[in-house]
Amino acid sequence: MPHLHIAVVRGPDQVVVRLTGDVDVPAAGRLDRALQEAAVSGRGAVVVDVAGARFRDSSGLRVLALFSDALVPAGRRCRVVG
Repeated sequence: MPHLHIAVVRGPDQVVVRLTGDVDVPAAGRLDRALQEAAVSGRGAVVVDVAGARFRDSSGLRVLALFSDALVPAGRRCRVVG
């Protein structure tokens, strides 16, 4: 699999963050920045599509867990699909 590619697709009721490639320590910072961008640029849920991703270690999972927890006080949620 290639290095991590991140696509952010904004919709009226949600923002989809589509991951393709390897999610590892070097990519964790990029993933965090993309999720933060998705949160401030959209409304409703943030959907993270991991169908095309491969998690090489726990760093990407940690980013997803922290991001999900951070949305709760704002009444939003993060859904992981794929």
